[in-house]
Amino acid sequence: MFDWKARIERDLTSFGDPGALVDVRETTGRAFRAVWTMQGVEREAMFSRSRDAGVSVKTEEGRTLSYRSFVAGSDMADLQRVARMILQAMPPELFVETGAERSVAEGDTERKASAVGLLADLLEEEDDGATRVVMVTADAGAGKTYVLKELVRRSANGYLHGKTRRLLLYVNAQGRSLARRRVPSTTKRSFLRGRAASPRPATSAGARAGSRA
Repeated sequence: MFDWKARIERDLTSFGDPGALVDVRETTGRAFRAVWTMQGVEREAMFSRSRDAGVSVKTEEGRTLSYRSFVAGSDMADLQRVARMILQAMPPELFVETGAERSVAEGDTERKASAVGLLADLLEEEDDGATRVVMVTADAGAGKTYVLKELVRRSANGYLHGKTRRLLLYVNAQGRSLARRRVPSTTKRSFLRGRAASPRPATSAGARAGSRA
């Protein structure tokens, strides 16, 4: 039998304040009462299980939501806070714009611009709901990792100032277990071939990251 008490505790802990206690208690055989602290405010909700509808959540405001809608709702996902945390983790630093060109379908004209600008434009393009895969390729030390981090930092800054509705996250997926996995082929890919605007020294860590990115 699935342990919903542990699942609720785990999920609420990820949203709650660091170190704050998450108290989930079973009130009946099919219901739980949860109390947790988020941004210094104590929150409370009731979770009810049913065989047909799964788990429903009754919020403090009296709304009843599915568990999925509750966790993904705006009350829980404070993206403004996430954006501020990104900017704290990635303070502004000297960034040299790196030139890049976008490879497109045969017969179309390649576009050349800054790598950050090209990536930002790609992500803002309308799509048909399909997953978009963008490959950024360049020589080791050309600055691929720096470009991606700068893109995420600018995205967070733009989100806080209402200039974009997209908030990007930087995920370091260079672990060996991930590197050994084969990347599934896709029918549509956009490629960026990076070209450094000017030579610049790279730390050994940056060089290693660039060679694996």
